[in-house]
Amino acid sequence: MANIITIITFIIVYLIHNLLFYKILLQTMELKFKNYTVYILSGINVLVAGVAVFLLVDYSVWVYLSIVLVYCSTTVICFRENILKKITWGLGMPIHLFSITMLILAATSWTTKEPIDQIVEDIYQLLEIKINTSFLCIILLMIINKVMSRKIIKLMSVQIEKIELFFSMAVCSMLLLIVNSYIYGINIHSIYLNINLMITGLVCLLLFYLGILVVAGFQHMKIQNQLLDHRLQAQQVYQQIVHSKSDITIEIDCSKGTVVNYLIKEKKNQVLIGRKYMKFRNELLLDVVHPEDKDLVMELTDIGYITEALAKKNNRYNFEYRVLRKNQIHWFKGEVSVINILDSVKAILVLTDITDKKEKKFKIERDLLTGLYNKITTEDLIKMHLRSHLGGVLFVIDLDNFKEVNDILGYDIGTEVIKDVAKKLTATFRKKEDIIGRIREDKFIVFIKTNVDKVNITDIGNRINEVIAKKYSYEDKEVYVSASIGIAKAIKPLTTFADLYIDADMALYQTKGKGKNGFMLYSNENSKQE
Repeated sequence: MANIITIITFIIVYLIHNLLFYKILLQTMELKFKNYTVYILSGINVLVAGVAVFLLVDYSVWVYLSIVLVYCSTTVICFRENILKKITWGLGMPIHLFSITMLILAATSWTTKEPIDQIVEDIYQLLEIKINTSFLCIILLMIINKVMSRKIIKLMSVQIEKIELFFSMAVCSMLLLIVNSYIYGINIHSIYLNINLMITGLVCLLLFYLGILVVAGFQHMKIQNQLLDHRLQAQQVYQQIVHSKSDITIEIDCSKGTVVNYLIKEKKNQVLIGRKYMKFRNELLLDVVHPEDKDLVMELTDIGYITEALAKKNNRYNFEYRVLRKNQIHWFKGEVSVINILDSVKAILVLTDITDKKEKKFKIERDLLTGLYNKITTEDLIKMHLRSHLGGVLFVIDLDNFKEVNDILGYDIGTEVIKDVAKKLTATFRKKEDIIGRIREDKFIVFIKTNVDKVNITDIGNRINEVIAKKYSYEDKEVYVSASIGIAKAIKPLTTFADLYIDADMALYQTKGKGKNGFMLYSNENSKQE
């Protein structure tokens, strides 16, 4: 009866200390399977330990090797991590078992004056030693789970920098335990042997925990260096931005959602520091933003968008928007720089008035009368598109009877006609996607940057003719203005702007020859109306 109780006690305590071991393991590595797998693994370990005690009692080295093999193989199979890290943690439990067993065996031999080989040959006495070992393991694991710093566990749960060092220390401990297990077969009682076993057990335990502390120390140093690098990087970015003579600079703690720093023309505004960024943004920024740009600014300056950009490794981006001031439009450039400093996300939002630059660029790129692209810019933009994309449709639009407008109605009315046509084309096509330009006094170009199969040329041609057709009058005189249109598709062999323009212009003059106020699509066989 006593023997059965001993066996049952052994199974229970061995099962408990295995569950505690896997509980600690789950904090440092990810389990591949369901959480109940740890109960299965603990049961397997109990079975292997029982078989080892009953069948391999006289061969302690083989007992050690079988237990090591089971713990290491199950850890490697059931957890996701670096292979060396899995083996090292797999060695952790056998190191605890064998070290504590050595300490108890040495203490038992010391007190009973029995040789160690006689103790291990008595199965039930050996079971009692195993039970005591498991009890001590349970106490030690509970202490580790309670006392061990969460910071250390967190450091051990990530990719370990010096895993080879930890692995080497665990292997050395295991080899030292296996070599000293030969003492179990010596049939003499010796205090020196007992002291040797005690020292070996303590040294191996300490060596394992020393490995944890050393590796955790390296991890901590690595993180501190990364933190220092991030801080230096943030400081450099911040100093660079501050000295860029921006109009407004806002430093944001995205993790807390607060304004950390606020500069206007390089002068700090203490009143706004510490305020909730989103509320501050809505009050001071969005109220002056042009209604058409408000959605864009709302999206790109939102904390959620900023942190998402960082997650996508887009830690710097910019945008342009308009501001209404005293019924005048000012152009601003917004630049966002975002940095992850450990667990805190910091962003710097820089707003710069670029109205002067925009106006200079506009004068260079635009036709001053209509605001459309001028001839050179129009050609350059189309060429740039065709270099990287094969696809698009070119519309060359010439105004019918425009000479009569100037001759009969006067040049002032002619100017109004050109402005009117430009407005109608801008309203008809996509302002941001399509290229709309004026290349001559009464000649316009529209290039649609879309796959030719997706363009309904008939609908677009009819729409252009419809919106442009109009009678213009002055006093008792009037002139009817319409549009003749030539069209060419950017498909082989038409792959350059020059080829496209020549063929579209040819289709245009065929339209004029057929009575004006219409459109023709260029064809290799013959220009034909579509």
